[in-house]
Amino acid sequence: MNRKRSLALIALLPLLCGMHDPFMPVDDPCHSAQLTLWRYRGLVEAGERMIAIVQRDDNQWQRVDNDTVLITGWRVIAITPETLTVAVGTGCEPQRWQWKREGTTQNEKDKSADTAASTAAQPGEKRHPDGRRRAGGAGAAKPGRP
Repeated sequence: MNRKRSLALIALLPLLCGMHDPFMPVDDPCHSAQLTLWRYRGLVEAGERMIAIVQRDDNQWQRVDNDTVLITGWRVIAITPETLTVAVGTGCEPQRWQWKREGTTQNEKDKSADTAASTAAQPGEKRHPDGRRRAGGAGAAKPGRP
């Protein structure tokens, strides 16, 4: 009987001393480990309102604007074309986190693929004022030739 009690005491000793199971995941209420996994990918401006496009750690895309509370509990406090700042929470380290915008900007209007090709004139080629080729210029079929 004494031996069974000793084994039970040895098994419960780590719990009684306040030790935790080393195989249990670490409790991270601030989600600080995820901060480096999120990405600020773009910005949409609608009048004076700025909507940021972020890519979460699970590769899902999310639109956020000021004062949005994210699924991790972080709150968006500032959006600029270059940065996105979140408040991680009280008692968390760091209390604020800032992502720099990643990716390219597309500020020019969309152009059709053939616009650039139609405006590039070949040497000796004549063009109409609107950019179309003139008949009989370089590249046009010569009479009597196939």
